[in-house]
Amino acid sequence: MFQYFTAKKQNGGWKSSISCGCNQLELEPCVKTMATKINIQDLPETVVLKIFSFVAGQRIFNLFRMRRVCRKWCRLSEDASLWRKLNFPNCDELSYEALELILSWCGNVREVNLSNCDRVNDKCVELIAKKCCNLEVLDLTGCRLLSDCGLEVLSRNCSLLGYVSITIYKTNVTSNAVENLIKACRSLQELKVTCEREDDSNEVYFYLTNEFLDAVQTSESLKMIYFHNAGIIIEEETDLAKSRMFNLHCLGLPGCMELCNDVLCHLSYTSAKLQILDISYCPGIDDAGIAIVAQVCPNLLHLIAKGCPCITDVSIEIVARHCKMLQCLNVCGCELPRPAGNITDVAVQSIAENCLDLRQLNVKWCQGVTDKGIAAIATSCVKLSHLNICGCLGISDVSVKVVSTFCQDLRCLEISECLRITRDSINDIVQNCVKLEYLNMQVCSYVSDLEFKSDKNKLLALCHVDLCYCTKITDKTLKQMGNSCPRLTYLSIAGCHRITDAGVISLTRNCNELQYLDASFRGSQSCAQITSNSMHALASSCSNLTYLDVIGCSNISEASIHSVVGSCRYLKQLNVSQFTEKMDSQLLLRISKCILQYRSSCSCEEMISPLRGRKLVQNFLFKMSAPSL
Repeated sequence: MFQYFTAKKQNGGWKSSISCGCNQLELEPCVKTMATKINIQDLPETVVLKIFSFVAGQRIFNLFRMRRVCRKWCRLSEDASLWRKLNFPNCDELSYEALELILSWCGNVREVNLSNCDRVNDKCVELIAKKCCNLEVLDLTGCRLLSDCGLEVLSRNCSLLGYVSITIYKTNVTSNAVENLIKACRSLQELKVTCEREDDSNEVYFYLTNEFLDAVQTSESLKMIYFHNAGIIIEEETDLAKSRMFNLHCLGLPGCMELCNDVLCHLSYTSAKLQILDISYCPGIDDAGIAIVAQVCPNLLHLIAKGCPCITDVSIEIVARHCKMLQCLNVCGCELPRPAGNITDVAVQSIAENCLDLRQLNVKWCQGVTDKGIAAIATSCVKLSHLNICGCLGISDVSVKVVSTFCQDLRCLEISECLRITRDSINDIVQNCVKLEYLNMQVCSYVSDLEFKSDKNKLLALCHVDLCYCTKITDKTLKQMGNSCPRLTYLSIAGCHRITDAGVISLTRNCNELQYLDASFRGSQSCAQITSNSMHALASSCSNLTYLDVIGCSNISEASIHSVVGSCRYLKQLNVSQFTEKMDSQLLLRISKCILQYRSSCSCEEMISPLRGRKLVQNFLFKMSAPSL
């Protein structure tokens, strides 16, 4: 916590520093200066509130910690200016009582994010609606306890809502309640509804009807509707001239199994301003439907059509000719069981020739796409920032090197299971594409150790690296990452059997922001080279760790588990294995007790694996309560 503020007069001006704990940033030159120490309690409250605002912006839970410092800070932490945004995503322990306490001092909340908070129900929504009349943004994605009652209260009290995201589980929310919300909230611009289904169930609980579309058409403000897994009962208009036009810029209907060409064409004809279209996993859509969309919506910027098995080169070429401003094309998995695949170099080259502003391309599992198509994209679409060519067996170093030369703005590259790619092209990507943040290269079996160095020896921007089952990778790669990737938050080295404690320890010295680490060995594999030493290194250097998987690592002690749980206060899931000569019935109890010393709750899933080297393997998946980062 801040201890004092130091102001120093020098050469007619003032130098300053803030001391935090035992560390102080010194801006003091090697001359005599006049220093005045000012206790932070002496600062004006407006300045303290600015500091609080900065700290809360990084992590909202910091405000609760600062409340406990002194009475003044407790009072200041309740200032309404700090609580215009309530962000508590994935907070399993958030209760009605806690929410009521927070809202008691927040009279001007504009944004509330309670996504994936399991305990949020209609009562919580009613509280928000009555306390936050000026609410503009509400995210309740994943909150399964919401029903029509909660939406009705929102409709009555929060007329200024501009963004709403909800989850429908079973029959708890009906289309009538959503219609009323659209009619009541005249400022509503974005509406997102996710319909969750039971596993392996095709039962539909929410339907889009003509009446619902009428409500959408009467809204002058609504620009985006997104319905995931919804059913469709729409009678197509025969006289389009009598249909009111939508103001929609974004239409998302992923997983709507009943969506057909006729309905899509009707929506397209009445949505000429459409810029974003998501029809992923809609098997009823084929080339004819996409062709109509391309012709009547020339301003289309994003076309997302993942998992549509009836879309081929034919419609993508039409899109390329009519939608020349296209920035994003996602045809991941648009494959029928044919040798050449549905999407080939023909479509990709057409996009390269016509859509020069393309930023994102996803052709995952499109076996007809080869070096020829990707090289054409790289040379023509130099603004490319996201490229996914996972599983494209026709891709090699040739096209990846072209990407590294021409696409300097590349931020995300996914090349999993591209078996013809080697370290040479990846090193070129890392050296030349200095903005690269996300690198996914799972199961690139022929990639050996990478250099992870930029051309100018600058630190890399990489945050997410997945080297899962790149079996030729050794400690050398992790040491290079430790030296060059200080922003790293996600790393998977699952199945990399050549990596040892030395590599992990070297990585942790500089990658202190690491949040996710997977060093597991599944199936019949096990590893004796990643041990408790790695666990202790993570505990001492990576306090932001939220997920750790070391299943299959045979030399992990209970003491090292204790160390990680005690030091990594944001840790939410820990997967570990214990190798024993015989079944230890007390093992689970001991580890659970260890975790509960630091956490208010803990659940565990236990799995028994086959014998490995005459030893029984007990695998534990611990999920525990923790504050969010």
